[in-house]
Amino acid sequence: MRNRTRGAAIIAAALLGIGLAGCGAGQDAPTSRVVPAVPGVNVDAEDGSVLVRNAVVPYRSQGYRAGGQVPVEMRIVNEGLEPVRLVSASSEQATSVQIVGEATFPPNEATPLTLRLGGLRTAVNATSRVPVVLRFDNGVELSMQVPVAPPERPEQRTPMDLEQEH
Repeated sequence: MRNRTRGAAIIAAALLGIGLAGCGAGQDAPTSRVVPAVPGVNVDAEDGSVLVRNAVVPYRSQGYRAGGQVPVEMRIVNEGLEPVRLVSASSEQATSVQIVGEATFPPNEATPLTLRLGGLRTAVNATSRVPVVLRFDNGVELSMQVPVAPPERPEQRTPMDLEQEH
């Protein structure tokens, strides 16, 4: 009888452990706070023919001033069988958008692309999102909200003067 009680206690403890392990699920599960390794935005065409990967505005501690320019960097992946060409790029955040470099993307390659947005209507800082629309010659139009990348290294901080705080 003693072995039976002991066995029941072990089984009950195991089931309790399994039940408690599931308590990490839900709206505030630890995995809900996982940050992607790549800071940029990814966007796919509905038909899957053109993909944008890791679109970001490079971080600058002073940000980008209104009236100035801001670069937007990304990779374009052409999943189609034929080359695809970027015919235009626009942003409601800027008065002009320049496509820097080659705008034709060969099939099955991830090709870097940089846009230079000029005449910024408002300043861009670390918490900004910049709207960008890309139009390709195959009829694909992709809209995205491009975030500012995090700094590569933590910025220098000055120590707090605790005497002054009191």
